[in-house]
Amino acid sequence: MYHMVESSSSSSSSGPITEDTIQDWIRARCGDTGSAIWSYEGTLYDPLDGRKICGVEGIELVRTLEDSSSFKNKSNNNRKSMLVAKDMKSSATILSRKLFCYQNPENELLTTIKLRPNAPKKSIPIDQSIALYDTA
Repeated sequence: MYHMVESSSSSSSSGPITEDTIQDWIRARCGDTGSAIWSYEGTLYDPLDGRKICGVEGIELVRTLEDSSSFKNKSNNNRKSMLVAKDMKSSATILSRKLFCYQNPENELLTTIKLRPNAPKKSIPIDQSIALYDTA
């Protein structure tokens, strides 16, 4: 995720989001040390009929990268202008790695699924029972 805050507000319609609001959100998401671990647990449902499809458990590792506003202190002063608009006061990048495991009712990795209630079971390869997502 990439967040930016404008350095000055020219109208009252800019909303209640301030640099402090975003910094507080980043601290809540990534902790005071700049990294955190989150765990997830839930169920996936078919949006058409509400039928339970499978359970899901996950873990997420998050960490922040260096605030790009500090680039101005480095030897290449043009680097900041390439990453952040000139009217931005600060910015942050959060790296996230999520791992999800899809489970059958016995809390084992999902190996089969019925696409429709009366359809035959379809086999699911093990690499599709687990999903890994990297985002920034």
